[in-house]
Amino acid sequence: IIGKNPAQVNGVISFNKAISRVHCKISYQNKSYFITDLGSANGTYVNKSRLAAQHPQKIKSGDTIRLANSDFKVEF
Repeated sequence: IIGKNPAQVNGVISFNKAISRVHCKISYQNKSYFITDLGSANGTYVNKSRLAAQHPQKIKSGDTIRLANSDFKVEF
């Protein structure tokens, strides 16, 4: 679980105030990684497409994830 509240998440992102306290989660199922927006105020995006809250989206190496207005490159 990723967000800016250290008491509620495993991965803290404190440099961006637009990221929600509990923003999204990354999970591993059936040999694939997924990202799920947890109802964030400013959205979670995969390759510029906004995710609907609570609907997991498969991610792969090379994808770009945007949390609010910060971009992160997926590498594994």
